[in-house]
Amino acid sequence: MKIVRKGNDELHVSEGIMDELNMRDNDYYLEINIDESISEFFSNPLHKEYVKLYGQKKNLKGFGILFAHGDSYPGKGWKYEDNGKFRSVQKWIDENDGRFSTLILKCCNPCAVEIKSKKSVILVPNETFSNVLHSLGHVQVEIYVPKKGYLDDYVIEDDIKELKK
Repeated sequence: MKIVRKGNDELHVSEGIMDELNMRDNDYYLEINIDESISEFFSNPLHKEYVKLYGQKKNLKGFGILFAHGDSYPGKGWKYEDNGKFRSVQKWIDENDGRFSTLILKCCNPCAVEIKSKKSVILVPNETFSNVLHSLGHVQVEIYVPKKGYLDDYVIEDDIKELKK
């Protein structure tokens, strides 16, 4: 796992992804990937507004991004692969919860295993994730908020009003 920092943001990218995309030893490309990951996960402008207000209200900044191949198993949880080993996505969340305003999980979740956090908002795919599938609308990005759970898009505007108070 390689960690690249850019301002308040941090990208955790697996060895497999670096090899697959020829990003090994190319920190410049990895820094660009931080911006690309943030923009692709904010296809819903209400999510972007919510995250911004949430961070201000909770005094949290930045994005923590996990970029790895993943798989999920009923009853066994959601795992990501790094260096030939499968690791718990929930454990990665727990280790980074509260370090950032928002955690972005750029990692396949074919069984839609649910996650949780205590401090950070999480943007999570509900399916097998790829940029192409996401742009075609086959994968939805859901927003998880501590103490609230998953927010439905039809109520997020009310929650945004609540955060503005």
